[in-house]
Amino acid sequence: MGYFMNLPKLLKDGANPALRMLNQDGLCTQLAQIIIDSYNSNESFLLDFSNLSYLIQNYDYRLVAEYLWALKNDKESLLQIFKQMLTTNESTLAGQYLYRLAYQRFKNTQSKNKNPIVLFAKTIDEIFTFKNQGVLIYLYDRSYKEGLISLLEDLGGSLSDFIEEQYDVPGRNAVVRQGIVKSWSLPNGTPIISKRQSPYKADKFHREQLNHHLILEKLSRSSFLLSNPADRNRNIHIQIAHPFALVNDAYAGMTYALFKKAQGIALEEILLEEKNEFARSRHLLHYGQILEELYIRGILWGDMSPRNILVCHQKDVTRYTLFDLEKTFVTDKPIPHNKRTVHCRGQMFIEELCVICPFNEIVKYFKRYFDPSRWDTKSLRSLTFELRPDIVSLLRGRGITNISIGEYNRLDKKIIDIRRPYWNSITKQYVFPGSIGFKVEHYLCCVGDVNASDYDRKTTEVLLAAKEQNCFRQVVDLLLAKANNLESALLKLEFMTILGGGFSGNLPRPQQEVMFLTGTLDNFYQHRHSKSSYSKLIATEIGHKFKENVDYD
Repeated sequence: MGYFMNLPKLLKDGANPALRMLNQDGLCTQLAQIIIDSYNSNESFLLDFSNLSYLIQNYDYRLVAEYLWALKNDKESLLQIFKQMLTTNESTLAGQYLYRLAYQRFKNTQSKNKNPIVLFAKTIDEIFTFKNQGVLIYLYDRSYKEGLISLLEDLGGSLSDFIEEQYDVPGRNAVVRQGIVKSWSLPNGTPIISKRQSPYKADKFHREQLNHHLILEKLSRSSFLLSNPADRNRNIHIQIAHPFALVNDAYAGMTYALFKKAQGIALEEILLEEKNEFARSRHLLHYGQILEELYIRGILWGDMSPRNILVCHQKDVTRYTLFDLEKTFVTDKPIPHNKRTVHCRGQMFIEELCVICPFNEIVKYFKRYFDPSRWDTKSLRSLTFELRPDIVSLLRGRGITNISIGEYNRLDKKIIDIRRPYWNSITKQYVFPGSIGFKVEHYLCCVGDVNASDYDRKTTEVLLAAKEQNCFRQVVDLLLAKANNLESALLKLEFMTILGGGFSGNLPRPQQEVMFLTGTLDNFYQHRHSKSSYSKLIATEIGHKFKENVDYD
């Protein structure tokens, strides 16, 4: 019983942060029971508990599913690798073990082309115009050439088949991904992050590669140092994550950017978890300093977000690694002030920082560019800047084609109010309503719902209506629960799929959880204009009488 009680906590605190990010104890308990039920007896489970614990704490809880599948199906080649992982206990060999496991998985599911054509490009543009059969590689860093050739010798012409089998990189609001960003290792153990060109955003992927090239040329190097306003004895090291290679696998019609995996924790995670005021202020000051430095250097980073910055503390240096540069504008001169303020009215604050940080904190550190109290809410003048996509979608849904500056500012203030974190005085924790729309759109996209973006819009409208009807907390709790249930279902299905076949593959659609989420949103959206209608809907959803109270300070 003691081991069972400990297993859910092990899963939640393990090396893979997905279960910790989701923070659903019920899911961890379910996964623990699935693991225990995979053994013939409690004695067998207890004898193997140390192995399970080691895989969870040092690698990934999903490897437990692979391990159990190998045990059940007598996969001796896989079991030999697991045995070495569990007995050698050499962290320096971890990447090599992971590659060997991935390669065995690949051999079990794929056939390879024995004589692939491998070519090397001289320019980036060749990667995007290559139409012949073969694998074309553009190397930013030639030191990786040997490792890539070794990989292709193992895989033949089936590189994309191998990459698509690897595990996705989890994020706070996207613990299950759509297969674009993967984590794996080269045969020599080098940890790799691969980013696949999306067929829906091919131009953006191409632009991102050109941006990498422009930024590296502009900076003359991939990193630079800044002074630290919070601690003169500790420097700030800014590093631009850039690929070491671009690969066009023309056999499969897939193009990838390959990065060496950077160390660190997402700044988003730090800002969500850190309670110490000094530590928070230090990171927010650094964030502002990075923003200013990029402006000065003529770089307008459209995707500047705490989730796109990794933080790593090393001796007397705090290293910030910046990635995801597809929405970046580069010029020869510093970014002028008017473009800076327009940039800060974009997604960087209202869709990113304002969603994870207390509002007063944002205004305190970024008042120069972002202070809603100074916005003109009465102006009848036409807008002089481009609307954010979420606002465009919202207005289109309302049948509005033109909007004045005053109307836009009033609407944006309301949107900030429904997205910013609120303190729950009962649980003594912040609640993050701004994450709901992101989760709704992302996970509905993951299950192939063509209306995913429209449900994001509906989420915003429902939350705005809930604010008007004085039941905001109850609606937030309800929608978060529905979104988290879908998220949990996807993670459970992923684990079960690996347990049943040795790898995740294409996940089944969790029909019930999808229906509950979309049905609730449709129902609330339909009744958003009916005064006090939400109190009845909430009572129906939660099964007892609605109480009109707000527990946020």
